Amino acid sequence: DDIVIDEALLRRGQQVFGITCSNCHGKDGHGKGPIHVQAVAGGSSSWVQPTDLHSDVVRGRPDGHIYNSINNGIRSM
Repeated sequence: DDIVIDEALLRRGQQVFGITCSNCHGKDGHGKGPIHVQAVAGGSSSWVQPTDLHSDVVRGRPDGHIYNSINNGIRSM
């Protein structure tokens, strides 16, 4: 079946992002969520800043790459 992109799907995506992604990537998606802020404040030397989801690099990635990153994680996801 084809996925229909409508208001309900967008709201659901926003809800899921808020629950599972925004803690690291931030509510705005720029990679500065509360977990990142806490790790930096705590001086974690192994912490890798979450990716800025608005960057040209991310925006240029194929849909399959983004899908794989979301579903399988990358680094500490």
